[in-house]
Amino acid sequence: MFSVIWEFASVCIHNAAIFAIASGEISRLWDSATYGRVISLGFEYNGLMVYAFYAHLSARFVRTGQKVKEGEWIGLTGNTGNAEGEKPHLHFEIRYVPFCHLV
Repeated sequence: MFSVIWEFASVCIHNAAIFAIASGEISRLWDSATYGRVISLGFEYNGLMVYAFYAHLSARFVRTGQKVKEGEWIGLTGNTGNAEGEKPHLHFEIRYVPFCHLV
């Protein structure tokens, strides 16, 4: 369903602040056995709907449907999901769905 156009993981300190990469809307929050606590932020870029995924978080400070501004504090790094027992890190992806708009 989603095409990954960019993926990144970085080891960092536990509970480091995570910020919105762009102004947009929180499209989904969920807990996954693989990705742990996840935030999906939808925003428009060059006419495409793009989604930033932030995974393995220790905390989320947003809710589904919330509008956020670029640089707004949205969560904390962690080691949830299959990263439990590993060093805290941020798993970050950019994905897109052509001609899809925020609902």
